[in-house]
Parts: sequence; C-alpha cells; structure tokens
Amino acid sequence: MIILPQKMSEMKDSDATFFIELYIVNLKTGTIYLAATDTDITFAGQTYMAIPFQRETIDKSMDNVIDSCEISLGDGNYDKLAYLSNGFDFRGADVTIFKISYPDSLEDDTIKSISFMGYINSCSYSDGVFSFSLNTRLPNIEVPNRACQLCCNSEFGDEECGIPLEETTVQLSEGSDNSNILLTSTYAENYWKDGVISIKGESRLILSNKDNKIVVNYSFLQDGIKDGIYATLIRGCDKTKETCQSRFNNMKNFSGFPAIPFENVYR
Repeated sequence: MIILPQKMSEMKDSDATFFIELYIVNLKTGTIYLAATDTDITFAGQTYMAIPFQRETIDKSMDNVIDSCEISLGDGNYDKLAYLSNGFDFRGADVTIFKISYPDSLEDDTIKSISFMGYINSCSYSDGVFSFSLNTRLPNIEVPNRACQLCCNSEFGDEECGIPLEETTVQLSEGSDNSNILLTSTYAENYWKDGVISIKGESRLILSNKDNKIVVNYSFLQDGIKDGIYATLIRGCDKTKETCQSRFNNMKNFSGFPAIPFENVYR
C-alpha cells in the first residue's frame, strides 16, 4: 500500500473527514515541520510546510524488530527540493510521522496518532525525485564507556562538555550575497569557527570568521540573500584536543584520548 499526499481543495469540497500525515524532522541545526499535502497546515500552533510526500507501507521485520519505510517526493518545486536536499545532513536525523483528522484535530490537538518514529538511514536525489529510507531506532542503552579515539566523545554543548551552546540571531549587512556573508555585528576572530550559520532554512558550516565576515564551506543556493535579512549562528567545535585547550580552555572535560598507541604484532 502507498500513502499519497492529500489534495486539500478536493478533500475540502467533499465535506468528509480525512487524515493528514505530518512530519517532524529533528536536525542538528533545528527542527523542520512538514505536511504531506498541497497546502500548509497549522496544527497545535505550529505551521507544517506543504511537501507532497509519498510514503510506502511500513515494513515490519520479525527477525530484527527493525521497522522501516520509504518516503519519496517527485515533481516538486525546485526551491523546496533545494531547501530539503542542500544545506542539511539528513542522515541520522530523528523523524516522527503522525496523523491528524481534518478538520477535527484543528479544534482539538489531542486527536492524533503516531504512524512511525525513527531516523533517516539514507537519502538520495535523482531525476527530480528526492527519496529517503527510515528505520526505527533501537533502544539506546546507557553505559559508562567511550570510544578509544583522538577526538572528543562528547557532543559540543552537552552536560559532559560543559561549554554553553551559544546561539544568536543577527542581520546581514550591505554587500552580502550567496558567497560573501557579512554581518552587522563584529566578533573575535574564529569565534564561530566550526559552528553553523542558517539563513531562511538553509545551513552551512562556518570555516572561519573575522570582524563581520563569515566564511562558509560552500555557497548558499537560495535567492535573496542580501542585507537586512537575518541569520542564525550556532557555535561549534571540531572536537580536537588543540581546540578544546586553546579556544575553550576545557581540557578537564575533554573525553577523547590525547594519544593512542599503535598496535604491534610480534611473531
């Protein structure tokens, strides 16, 4: 069975109660809200952007209890496809799919049911079709261990790291374009290095910053990046010992290994 997106104008004219699937995608840089319809939906005070997703039946495996399903989007608006497939790393992002009853759920937001909860395992874009596969996430078991690796095991800004995950919103200044990001505020050199800058839903990695200029890993795709619009900056870390020591003075919480001995085999 394939779940098709709802054509709101046709369904409204039928005066029948029908179901709409809503998607919540939790990315590292924020959360996006999508609706499998041809019209934006506002539910529980949150607007879900219309994206005509086509979802296949959820496959349930008796062998490894990992459920999965496929989502595809074809013949979509280019700008929306660029918004989805560029600027974000969707792999591993948590996804919740739930159904609401239209129009009853708009009056009572408790009328909903979960269809699927999991993460994006892989995604692809080919011949105008954006598709990705979802898998359920097995329960995470908390154990007191860490990987034997040179980089830090902690997520920057979490409780183990201890450094505040700073975030700010600032306007772009005159001279900004898709490749040159200039801010109305100035910051210490490389203060935002390894962080993320997001503009109108599209995100880039910050390679460096100096004064009011931000250098990103590659140019933004969208039109209309100019002075006056707002950008969100989130501070980041490359998780190396050198950065932890020199930039953040946080070696007491560094959870990587400053040195890993090579394995020698004697015969």
